[in-house]
Amino acid sequence: MARQVPGYDPVARLGRGSTGTVMSARDAATGTAVAIKHLSSDIAESFEFRDRYRADVAVLDRIEHPNVVQVYEFIEEADSAAVVTELVEGVSLRSVLDTGAYVS
Repeated sequence: MARQVPGYDPVARLGRGSTGTVMSARDAATGTAVAIKHLSSDIAESFEFRDRYRADVAVLDRIEHPNVVQVYEFIEEADSAAVVTELVEGVSLRSVLDTGAYVS
């Protein structure tokens, strides 16, 4: 299971992919539902990947659009990294792509 992120109470695992695990959680102070993506340990240990990922999260953090999740924070420790974002209820992007239930 992914690591505990200080200030957030884990609720459930939402998914796992090649870059890490996504958990739903609640902000311990506000009760706000969030999604936390924990980078897998082999990726998190790559300083080059973390530098690129940190830069991507910074770009995402500046985007304000109803179709883009809001970034709350990026958390790094010596051997781990996680991004905390708005939690979007619904089906996964993978299931939408697999079923072709999208408009092109």
